Amino acid sequence: EYHMLVEFVLDTTTLRYADEDLSIQSSNTTGFFYAGRVSGGGTLVRELGTFLEPHETVQNFDVSVDNRDGHAQNLIDLHAFANRKVRIWLGEGVKKSQYSEVFTGFVAHPNGVSWDEDEATFTVVDQRIKHRRTLPASRFTAFPQIEPKGKNQTIPIVYGDWTVGVGGGGNGSLSIPVICNNMTASQKRFKICDHGLHSITRYLRNGVALNATTQINNICLTDGTFRIATAVAYSGTTDTISVNCRGIKTINGTLIEEPMDVLRNLQTAWLGLTGADLNVTAYAEVQNTSGTDTEVVRRFISSEMSSEQLIKELLNESRVDMRFVGGKYSPKYRTLDLDSSRTDFRESDLMLADLQTEKADFNVQKDPGRFYANKIRSYYRYDPINTLYDGSYTRQVTAAVEEASAVVERLMEFNWYYKTAETQVRMDRELATFSKEPVNIQFRAGPRALLLNLADQIDLTYNIFDDRAVQVRRLETD
Repeated sequence: EYHMLVEFVLDTTTLRYADEDLSIQSSNTTGFFYAGRVSGGGTLVRELGTFLEPHETVQNFDVSVDNRDGHAQNLIDLHAFANRKVRIWLGEGVKKSQYSEVFTGFVAHPNGVSWDEDEATFTVVDQRIKHRRTLPASRFTAFPQIEPKGKNQTIPIVYGDWTVGVGGGGNGSLSIPVICNNMTASQKRFKICDHGLHSITRYLRNGVALNATTQINNICLTDGTFRIATAVAYSGTTDTISVNCRGIKTINGTLIEEPMDVLRNLQTAWLGLTGADLNVTAYAEVQNTSGTDTEVVRRFISSEMSSEQLIKELLNESRVDMRFVGGKYSPKYRTLDLDSSRTDFRESDLMLADLQTEKADFNVQKDPGRFYANKIRSYYRYDPINTLYDGSYTRQVTAAVEEASAVVERLMEFNWYYKTAETQVRMDRELATFSKEPVNIQFRAGPRALLLNLADQIDLTYNIFDDRAVQVRRLETD
C-alpha cells in the first residue's frame, strides 16, 4: 500500500496529488486531501555522481496529472509553474509522518510544462540547477579610472588564509594580485575582492614588501580596498601589486576556512540559499568528523566558473558527498562508519529476476567506473601570481603495483586544499580506498528499500558477502 504524494508549491496555493484519492493527516488537528490524479509514477532515478565529481543528480522526472476534465490546463492558465517547487513523498498509511520526502525539485524552465486533453506533464529537475551561478558575480566595469589590464575583469572572491608562512613547505608566502581601480595620480586605489576581508597583513610591489605605515593608506577592510602613497611609483603595464590577507569572515569576525563553513558561505552568500535550504546539522556533523575537523582550505576565485564546479571540487577534496534529505542540502562524509543501527539486507529482501528459477535480481561488478589507482600524482597550493601549483606529491602502493602487474596512475589537482600535511593525508586516503578495486553491487529490493536515502549504509548478507557494509550510491525508486 505504498503511495506517491506530489506537492506543487505555487505562489498562492499548494496543489496536492497522489496516485489515488487520499486524506493525509499532518498533525492531530490538521490534514489535507490529495486528489488521485497522478498517473504512472515512473521511476525516480537518483545518484551521487562519480567518486571524482560527488553531487546528487536526478534525471528529469515527469509528473503526469489527469487532465480529462480540463482540471490541469485551467490551473496552468491561472498559475505560474516555472521554477516552482515540487515535493515528492513516498510512504504508506494516512499519516504524513509515515511518508518520506524522497525528492524536492523545481518545474523545469523552459520546456517544463506540456499537456493534451488526457493529461498534463510537468518535468521536475534537480534543485541545484535553479541555484547554479557563475562566479565571481561582479566585474570592474563600474570603475571609469581602472587600469587597462583590469577592464572587464571579474572582481575576485577570496577564501581562507593567504598570510605569510601558512601552507608549509616550499614557498609559504604566496600572495594574491590586486587591480588598481582608480589610476588617478592622487588616488592609486586598489581593490582586492568583492566582499569584506578579515585582515590584510602585507602589501607588495613586484614581490617586494611595501611599508604599511608610510607607503599604504586609506585601508578599508569592508570594501577590500587600499591606496598607495603618491610617492610610490606604479605602472599598470609593468608592475604587480599583491597582498597577503585573510579572506571572508563570519559576522563575529572568525575567518571562514573550514570546508563545510566555506561550502555554507558559498551557498548562502553567492547562490541565494537560506538556512531553510540547508540541513545545518548535517554540515556540523561532517565538519566534526574525525580527520576533517582541523582541516582548512583557501581559494582565490578570479576567473569565471560555474558554482557547481567550485562545489564539486571542494566536496571531492574533502571526501564529502552532497545529497538531499527532506528537501534540504545534506552533506555526508564519504566513509563507511561503524553504526550498529544499520539495516540488514538479506536474501528475503531481494526481488527475483526469474520466478521459475528463483534467481535473484542481483549482480556484482568490480570497479565499473575504473577508479582503481595504485599511484597518484598530485599538485596543490596554487600560486595566483605565477599561475602554477607551488606543491606536488607522488605516492604509490608497491604491493598493489605488484598485484596488478602494472602501474595505474591518477592525477589529482587540489584547488582548495593547500597545506602539505593535509593534502598528503587526503591522497593517502584515496590510495587506501582505490588501490583495491571497489566492488559495485546492484540489486532490486523490496519495500524496505523505498525509504533509503543516498549515502545511507546497509549491511548486506548474500552471495559471497557476509554482513558487508555498503553505501547506497544510486537509487531507482519505482
